Amino acid sequence: MAAARFARAPPGPPKPALRAGRGPNGVLEDAVAAVSSSTRVRIVPGRGEAVSDLGVLFATCANVAGLDFDQRFAGLSFGAQVARVSALIEEAEPQALLVGRSFGAWLMVHALLGRTTAFDGTVLLLAPVLGYGRSGQAGFMAPRARMFWNEVEAGRPMPASRMVLMAGQHDPQCPIELARRLASAWPIELHELLADHSLDAWNSTGMARRVAAALRREV
Repeated sequence: MAAARFARAPPGPPKPALRAGRGPNGVLEDAVAAVSSSTRVRIVPGRGEAVSDLGVLFATCANVAGLDFDQRFAGLSFGAQVARVSALIEEAEPQALLVGRSFGAWLMVHALLGRTTAFDGTVLLLAPVLGYGRSGQAGFMAPRARMFWNEVEAGRPMPASRMVLMAGQHDPQCPIELARRLASAWPIELHELLADHSLDAWNSTGMARRVAAALRREV
């Protein structure tokens, strides 16, 4: 990844309140109250997950789409996956909310880094893979992990005007130390939750309010 200097671009719209839901991803249902119904929401979920696993959280938005992380998508090379996410982002501009979860968040960050201009909007990263972690008993290193961290620590700028990162303090796939490290290098809004990698663990009205407050910049 060649270092890039990012330029800024144009802004964007209020919304009806939603009840915090009881489903496995209900934690985020309040968060949509911070998103306009006209906002384009573009979602890249984690491995084996579908857009619908998160899309229900944005039920009041008329324009929700993304990439299911099914076997077909998983079978693509990392570069091809990043290219698909880049196309999704380009199609959504302007005034889009980008949502990346787990490995989908890692792909989203790399797609954003490949741009010549910073994404002018909010990027919400949910329990993101940040290069290194553990899954079960095995450790893993995501594609381009070493290059990513070398460039971040060399001063590579954040590739979006706003990033909100929600990380669990008991999440081996997104070690909280890495989330803190990234937030010390980039002006990311980091929110640490008492949760593991599963969004099920985040299901409470208190946390739902915290996500909504984060998107509204109330915390």
